[in-house]
Amino acid sequence: MSAKNSGNLGVTFPPGSLPGVAAGISIPVRASADASLSVRQGVIDLAAAYRVVDTTLGDSAATRRFPRLFVDPIVGLRILSQKLEVDNVRLNNIPVGNLPIPVPPPVNQNFRTNRTTVEPLIGARIGLDLSERWSVGIRGDVSGFNLYADRNLTWNLLIGTQYQLSPNTSLQLSYRFNNFDFEDGSGLSRTKLNLRQNGLLLGAIFRF
Repeated sequence: MSAKNSGNLGVTFPPGSLPGVAAGISIPVRASADASLSVRQGVIDLAAAYRVVDTTLGDSAATRRFPRLFVDPIVGLRILSQKLEVDNVRLNNIPVGNLPIPVPPPVNQNFRTNRTTVEPLIGARIGLDLSERWSVGIRGDVSGFNLYADRNLTWNLLIGTQYQLSPNTSLQLSYRFNNFDFEDGSGLSRTKLNLRQNGLLLGAIFRF
Protein backbone atom coordinates (compact mmCIF):
# COMPACT_ATOMS: atom_id res chain seq x y z
CA MET A 1 0.00 0.00 0.00
CA SER A 2 1.23 3.49 -0.83
CA ALA A 3 -0.70 6.68 -0.05
CA LYS A 4 0.14 10.37 0.06
CA ASN A 5 -1.66 13.58 0.97
CA SER A 6 -0.84 17.16 1.88
CA GLY A 7 -2.60 20.02 3.63
CA ASN A 8 -2.89 21.92 6.87
CA LEU A 9 -2.56 19.90 10.08
CA GLY A 10 -3.20 20.60 13.73
CA VAL A 11 -0.09 19.65 15.73
CA THR A 12 0.54 19.59 19.52
CA PHE A 13 4.18 20.14 20.54
CA PRO A 14 5.51 19.05 23.97
CA PRO A 15 6.73 21.78 26.38
CA GLY A 16 10.09 23.26 25.42
CA SER A 17 10.34 21.38 22.11
CA LEU A 18 10.04 24.43 19.84
CA PRO A 19 12.93 26.73 18.99
CA GLY A 20 13.28 30.49 19.44
CA VAL A 21 10.71 32.52 21.40
CA ALA A 22 8.48 29.49 21.99
CA ALA A 23 11.28 27.35 23.44
CA GLY A 24 10.66 28.55 27.00
CA ILE A 25 6.94 27.74 27.02
CA SER A 26 6.29 25.21 29.80
CA ILE A 27 2.95 23.93 28.52
CA PRO A 28 2.01 21.89 25.42
CA VAL A 29 1.62 24.15 22.39
CA ARG A 30 -1.03 23.72 19.71
CA ALA A 31 0.08 24.90 16.28
CA SER A 32 -1.09 24.96 12.69
CA ALA A 33 1.33 23.37 10.23
CA ASP A 34 1.45 22.80 6.49
CA ALA A 35 2.84 19.37 5.67
CA SER A 36 2.98 16.50 3.22
CA LEU A 37 2.27 12.99 4.53
CA SER A 38 3.18 9.70 2.85
CA VAL A 39 2.56 6.16 4.12
CA ARG A 40 3.95 2.91 2.68
CA GLN A 41 3.06 -0.49 4.07
CA GLY A 42 3.79 -4.07 3.02
CA VAL A 43 2.48 -7.29 4.57
CA ILE A 44 3.54 -10.95 4.24
CA ASP A 45 1.59 -13.66 6.09
CA LEU A 46 3.18 -17.04 6.83
CA ALA A 47 0.58 -19.30 8.40
CA ALA A 48 -0.77 -22.84 8.68
CA ALA A 49 -4.39 -24.00 8.81
CA TYR A 50 -5.83 -27.25 10.18
CA ARG A 51 -9.31 -28.47 9.30
CA VAL A 52 -11.27 -29.21 12.47
CA VAL A 53 -14.75 -29.40 10.88
CA ASP A 54 -15.58 -31.02 7.53
CA THR A 55 -19.16 -32.21 7.31
CA THR A 56 -22.05 -32.42 4.87
CA LEU A 57 -25.20 -30.48 5.74
CA GLY A 58 -28.81 -31.44 5.19
CA ASP A 59 -31.17 -34.31 5.95
CA SER A 60 -29.69 -36.52 3.25
CA ALA A 61 -26.08 -36.05 4.32
CA ALA A 62 -25.36 -39.73 3.88
CA THR A 63 -26.08 -39.64 0.13
CA ARG A 64 -25.02 -36.08 -0.80
CA ARG A 65 -21.59 -34.42 -0.90
CA PHE A 66 -22.86 -30.83 -0.91
CA PRO A 67 -23.34 -28.40 0.69
CA ARG A 68 -20.27 -29.09 2.83
CA LEU A 69 -19.23 -27.01 5.83
CA PHE A 70 -15.58 -26.62 6.83
CA VAL A 71 -13.79 -24.73 9.62
CA ASP A 72 -10.03 -24.09 9.66
CA PRO A 73 -8.19 -22.36 12.55
CA ILE A 74 -5.15 -20.37 11.37
CA VAL A 75 -1.89 -19.77 13.28
CA GLY A 76 1.24 -18.11 11.98
CA LEU A 77 3.37 -14.99 11.64
CA ARG A 78 2.81 -11.63 9.97
CA ILE A 79 5.79 -9.68 8.64
CA LEU A 80 4.78 -6.02 8.61
CA SER A 81 6.92 -3.29 7.06
CA GLN A 82 5.84 0.33 7.39
CA LYS A 83 7.34 3.67 6.46
CA LEU A 84 5.82 6.98 7.53
CA GLU A 85 7.13 10.34 6.32
CA VAL A 86 5.92 13.84 7.20
CA ASP A 87 7.81 16.23 4.94
CA ASN A 88 8.36 19.98 4.95
CA VAL A 89 6.49 20.92 8.12
CA ARG A 90 6.11 24.71 8.02
CA LEU A 91 4.65 26.24 11.17
CA ASN A 92 2.31 29.21 11.14
CA ASN A 93 1.89 31.51 14.18
CA ILE A 94 1.42 29.58 17.41
CA PRO A 95 -1.51 30.73 19.58
CA VAL A 96 -0.76 30.66 23.32
CA GLY A 97 -3.86 31.84 25.16
CA ASN A 98 -5.11 34.71 23.00
CA LEU A 99 -1.65 35.87 21.88
CA PRO A 100 -0.11 34.61 18.63
CA ILE A 101 3.63 34.04 19.15
CA PRO A 102 5.70 34.09 15.95
CA VAL A 103 8.28 31.33 15.78
CA PRO A 104 11.55 32.44 14.19
CA PRO A 105 12.82 30.40 11.26
CA PRO A 106 13.87 27.78 10.64
CA VAL A 107 10.90 25.74 11.81
CA ASN A 108 10.88 23.49 8.78
CA GLN A 109 11.38 19.86 9.72
CA ASN A 110 10.93 16.35 8.36
CA PHE A 111 9.74 13.43 10.50
CA ARG A 112 10.35 9.83 9.43
CA THR A 113 9.84 6.41 10.93
CA ASN A 114 10.67 3.05 9.32
CA ARG A 115 9.86 -0.26 11.04
CA THR A 116 9.74 -3.95 10.16
CA THR A 117 8.22 -6.34 12.71
CA VAL A 118 7.42 -10.05 12.90
CA GLU A 119 4.16 -10.55 14.80
CA PRO A 120 2.06 -13.54 15.92
CA LEU A 121 -1.11 -14.08 13.90
CA ILE A 122 -4.25 -16.04 14.75
CA GLY A 123 -7.47 -16.42 12.79
CA ALA A 124 -10.01 -18.76 11.29
CA ARG A 125 -11.60 -19.63 7.98
CA ILE A 126 -15.22 -20.80 7.73
CA GLY A 127 -16.61 -21.89 4.37
CA LEU A 128 -19.35 -23.73 2.57
CA ASP A 129 -18.68 -25.83 -0.53
CA LEU A 130 -21.80 -25.49 -2.67
CA SER A 131 -20.64 -27.74 -5.52
CA GLU A 132 -17.50 -29.15 -7.13
CA ARG A 133 -16.72 -25.66 -8.45
CA TRP A 134 -18.31 -23.05 -6.17
CA SER A 135 -17.73 -22.18 -2.53
CA VAL A 136 -18.42 -19.22 -0.25
CA GLY A 137 -16.71 -18.28 2.98
CA ILE A 138 -15.42 -15.84 5.52
CA ARG A 139 -11.86 -15.44 6.82
CA GLY A 140 -10.65 -13.30 9.71
CA ASP A 141 -7.34 -12.77 11.49
CA VAL A 142 -5.71 -10.59 14.15
CA SER A 143 -2.02 -9.81 14.71
CA GLY A 144 0.21 -7.50 16.71
CA PHE A 145 -1.35 -7.75 20.17
CA ASN A 146 0.45 -4.52 21.24
CA LEU A 147 3.91 -6.05 20.84
CA TYR A 148 6.88 -3.76 20.02
CA ALA A 149 4.82 -0.59 20.66
CA ASP A 150 2.40 1.10 23.04
CA ARG A 151 -0.35 0.09 20.65
CA ASN A 152 0.03 -2.33 17.72
CA LEU A 153 -2.99 -4.18 16.37
CA THR A 154 -3.94 -5.31 12.85
CA TRP A 155 -7.07 -7.18 11.80
CA ASN A 156 -8.46 -8.43 8.47
CA LEU A 157 -11.86 -9.72 7.42
CA LEU A 158 -12.64 -11.23 3.99
CA ILE A 159 -16.10 -12.29 2.79
CA GLY A 160 -16.43 -13.79 -0.66
CA THR A 161 -16.60 -16.69 -3.08
CA GLN A 162 -14.23 -19.01 -4.96
CA TYR A 163 -14.54 -20.75 -8.31
CA GLN A 164 -12.34 -23.81 -8.84
CA LEU A 165 -10.82 -23.89 -12.33
CA SER A 166 -8.91 -27.14 -11.71
CA PRO A 167 -7.98 -29.32 -8.72
CA ASN A 168 -5.02 -27.00 -8.04
CA THR A 169 -6.25 -23.54 -9.14
CA SER A 170 -9.11 -21.31 -8.00
CA LEU A 171 -10.27 -17.76 -8.63
CA GLN A 172 -11.34 -15.67 -5.64
CA LEU A 173 -13.63 -12.64 -5.46
CA SER A 174 -14.03 -11.12 -2.00
CA TYR A 175 -14.76 -7.93 -0.12
CA ARG A 176 -12.00 -7.09 2.33
CA PHE A 177 -12.00 -5.02 5.52
CA ASN A 178 -8.64 -4.09 7.07
CA ASN A 179 -7.63 -2.02 10.10
CA PHE A 180 -4.13 -1.09 11.30
CA ASP A 181 -3.74 0.75 14.61
CA PHE A 182 -0.27 1.78 15.76
CA GLU A 183 1.10 4.19 18.39
CA ASP A 184 4.61 4.44 19.83
CA GLY A 185 7.44 6.83 20.71
CA SER A 186 7.57 10.03 22.73
CA GLY A 187 7.82 13.76 22.18
CA LEU A 188 8.28 14.90 18.59
CA SER A 189 9.13 11.34 17.53
CA ARG A 190 5.81 9.88 18.74
CA THR A 191 3.94 8.19 15.91
CA LYS A 192 0.21 7.55 15.92
CA LEU A 193 -1.34 5.95 12.86
CA ASN A 194 -4.78 4.47 12.27
CA LEU A 195 -5.54 3.11 8.79
CA ARG A 196 -8.91 1.67 7.75
CA GLN A 197 -9.38 0.16 4.31
CA ASN A 198 -12.12 -1.76 2.56
CA GLY A 199 -12.74 -2.78 -1.02
CA LEU A 200 -12.98 -5.58 -3.56
CA LEU A 201 -10.24 -8.21 -3.75
CA LEU A 202 -9.64 -10.36 -6.83
CA GLY A 203 -7.06 -13.12 -6.58
CA ALA A 204 -5.86 -16.52 -7.70
CA ILE A 205 -5.19 -19.46 -5.35
CA PHE A 206 -2.68 -22.20 -6.24
CA ARG A 207 -2.57 -25.44 -4.23
CA PHE A 208 0.44 -27.80 -4.14
